[in-house]
Amino acid sequence: MRWVFVVFASLAAVAGVAQAQSAGSRGAALADKFGSLESVGQISLAPDASKVAWVGSNGEDHLVYVADLLTNSGPKAVLRVGADKGQLSWCRWASVSRLVCQVRTVVNDAGVLLGFSRLIALDADGKNLVVLTRDINSRSLRVIQDGGDVLDWDVAGQPGQVLMTREYVPESTIGTNLRSSGEGLGVDMLDTQSLKRTRVEGPRRSAVEYITDGHGTVRIMAIQSETSSGYSGNKLKYFFRRPGSRDWEVLSTVGLTDEVEGGFSPVAVDSVSNVVYGFDSEKGMTTLFSIALDGTGQRKLVLGRSDVDIDHVVTIGRNRRVVGASYATERRVVEYFDADLRKLGASLTKALPGNPSIDFIDASQDESKLLLLAWSDTNPGKVYLFNKASKQVEELLSIRA
Repeated sequence: MRWVFVVFASLAAVAGVAQAQSAGSRGAALADKFGSLESVGQISLAPDASKVAWVGSNGEDHLVYVADLLTNSGPKAVLRVGADKGQLSWCRWASVSRLVCQVRTVVNDAGVLLGFSRLIALDADGKNLVVLTRDINSRSLRVIQDGGDVLDWDVAGQPGQVLMTREYVPESTIGTNLRSSGEGLGVDMLDTQSLKRTRVEGPRRSAVEYITDGHGTVRIMAIQSETSSGYSGNKLKYFFRRPGSRDWEVLSTVGLTDEVEGGFSPVAVDSVSNVVYGFDSEKGMTTLFSIALDGTGQRKLVLGRSDVDIDHVVTIGRNRRVVGASYATERRVVEYFDADLRKLGASLTKALPGNPSIDFIDASQDESKLLLLAWSDTNPGKVYLFNKASKQVEELLSIRA
């Protein structure tokens, strides 16, 4: 199994800041703009708004840059993943000084292409890099391809701890009594510095998804059906928990094939209103609904259209607060449910050059500072920092420099 681990051996390499290159001719400039990787693929704001971190590129390799907004010392590349080793999907702040990133790669195993993901953590200066994904050992009966995902960044006010999924793999019993019999998807609380783990949800063989309330509590679980021969079936059954309860109750059933389709598919929980948002079909179009998680099953239409599908829920901040939904006509449109953000977005559209569309992409812990993207159909966009107290907007960087 050594090839599984070799892929991640170079993750600790720290790169220098990419140097600007001459644009050359007009044709070369166009190629640079539209043929190169984005300067910013994903960006996040530290909980205290003191720093930003983003996934970028030097033209080939994937890099993580960190910029200190208090000292204005300029961006520093703190992590590099070579193009031949994989790619960085995202990096977010587990605390004011600690980052968690996802790395993906594809391995050719005897002609079969296998996809792998791993979660890693590192300090804001690139030091103390560790792999968060619990890997296999010599007794494991199969490899782990799914390296887990972070479900929650705001765990009971414990900086640096995250709630993440974990794939449990059964182990061989030959020659030992020390083995793990757990199998399936579970949830751990994990300290990103010490790697101390606490099991939150034990492994379930048919579990495929968990959804939290944004504050460290798992409220939704999805179980995939199985055929009589043990293969994955064509239905997902979702369960929910009432506040303060550990008991699972049936929420909905979703079909996964043309023969068996439809059903309410949850995507996010609002702990304040105690509802779950999700998608279902309404008159042939995908529509956003909410269902109460108090046992009444009360269902409300949140957003729907007769011409296009509502296909995305918009969240903001460390607890992924639901603030809107989006759909695509001739361009991507966001409708904000949050009245303050809706009003602010309209004001910023008028104030910024070119009357751009405004997407709110992250926020500080108290949401006093917002990270936003201003873009249009002719402009890839610029990232700004908005200070609610001073009502000032500061330009940070361009999506395509």
